[in-house]
Amino acid sequence: MLHKALLICLILFQACLTVQASDNPPNQSGETLPVKERSMPRETWTNNFKEALPRYLCKPDLDFLMCYDLNEKDCHGFVTLFNEACLEKMSPKMPDLLSDKDSELFGRMAGVCVHDLYQVFLAKKRFEKEGCSPEQPQPMAKPSKVDPTHPQD
Repeated sequence: MLHKALLICLILFQACLTVQASDNPPNQSGETLPVKERSMPRETWTNNFKEALPRYLCKPDLDFLMCYDLNEKDCHGFVTLFNEACLEKMSPKMPDLLSDKDSELFGRMAGVCVHDLYQVFLAKKRFEKEGCSPEQPQPMAKPSKVDPTHPQD
């Protein structure tokens, strides 16, 4: 289930770095020109990520709802709370403009952080059923040691 959550977080960070059509106009033949390295201000990326993460993680077929005795509203509340805490902790190490690589790194870190907090603080609400076995929290890159030019695996 952690892999599903991380996959969703990777999809989200891409959504946070959308490029408007005017930034990538077609040439005279109607072909889209290659996009230069995209970037987004930290505040914009953070706000987009805060808004998008609960919508994606609190779907009925994902671990965040399927394996916990919570309704969608409660799931949204906890994911929002944990996401705020994770992003607050990471914010001092985030660049003012996030590139695709920065976005991937910080999106992955936030996703793992939210997943781990969810498991730890909501352990008593977790169902004991097939497909819902508790996983050990994953080691997370420490925000104080982050170097966006060298992503940690």
